[in-house]
Amino acid sequence: MKTSEIEGEFLDNETLCAWHDKLLKGRTDLELQNKNNQITPWLYYFGKTIIEAQKQTIKQVDFVIAEAKFFSAYETLLNPRQKKAN
Repeated sequence: MKTSEIEGEFLDNETLCAWHDKLLKGRTDLELQNKNNQITPWLYYFGKTIIEAQKQTIKQVDFVIAEAKFFSAYETLLNPRQKKAN
């Protein structure tokens, strides 16, 4: 498997997990919206949930990138135990 495929799979799984977490947290909101036949609030809820999940995913990706840059910059200063923790 190529590195780009692994990274793509990682991002897809992270996005899915973030969306699932946000969906579960707002479950009561969704249940309240199912009490009537109006679709607009329901669509708004899902749109808001997806945007929040994407923001969480971006934060996770930013952290991974910062971590990689850190280990790349200080690789020569790390001992074998610290390199293994990476």
